[in-house]
Amino acid sequence: MAQRELVLTVDVEPDWGFEGVSAVRSVLPKLLDRLRHYGAKATFFVVAALLEECGETVRSVLPDHEIGSHGLTHRCFHRMSKADIELELTESRRRLEDLGAEVQGCRAPWLRTPPGWSDMLRRAGYRYDSSTGRCRPSLRNISPRQWRVEETGGVLVAPPCALRDGITPCSLTYLRLLAPFGERLIDPEAPVFYMHLHELMPPETARVAPAPLRWLARRNAGEPAWAILERLLASRRGSIMSCREYLDRKETGS
Repeated sequence: MAQRELVLTVDVEPDWGFEGVSAVRSVLPKLLDRLRHYGAKATFFVVAALLEECGETVRSVLPDHEIGSHGLTHRCFHRMSKADIELELTESRRRLEDLGAEVQGCRAPWLRTPPGWSDMLRRAGYRYDSSTGRCRPSLRNISPRQWRVEETGGVLVAPPCALRDGITPCSLTYLRLLAPFGERLIDPEAPVFYMHLHELMPPETARVAPAPLRWLARRNAGEPAWAILERLLASRRGSIMSCREYLDRKETGS
């Protein structure tokens, strides 16, 4: 993979801290505009139940970008029965494809997966998984600094990456929390970057979050987060792609 390329992924889920779709309706159109400005492509991992309230807004992601599954309801798979997991995987894919998407990838909510995960994805018709890693810095199950693709049980594994320290997820969350130094920790060898729409909402959006988490959700949210994202997009102008685009390149050797 050429230096300074970036695989950009966006989790599209209910507003953080409460059940709502404000971020989808207000942030997604602006984000699509900024991606268009920088010639960037992205993979949007969508919670399919959101389509009931804002299906047309989500449809605007197509045809320029990829849509993958982020589950049907954003419940944690590792706490669900096997039958419920399989329902989430198949039904979320069906609803997203009814929208017009070609769904190849899945990202488990909270990056938490159950035993037999790869086999479940394969049976549900997915090509790749982007769930390996952790939402918080950890010495366990460390996210790689660099992109790698492995094949497990017939499903490609395309994990989110870590910052230079190897233990902190490479995401807008930690660029916000570690600002102004976080951006210096991005690995130049093209990490898989992930973010959430609600991080680009004004800080008061997180007012209903539990007190210990409220500060984390508010720190540098809104306009400061937009500024961080704009700098990232500008630095990789013309070389930001979706998961599917990268996997296709790997298969063709381009």
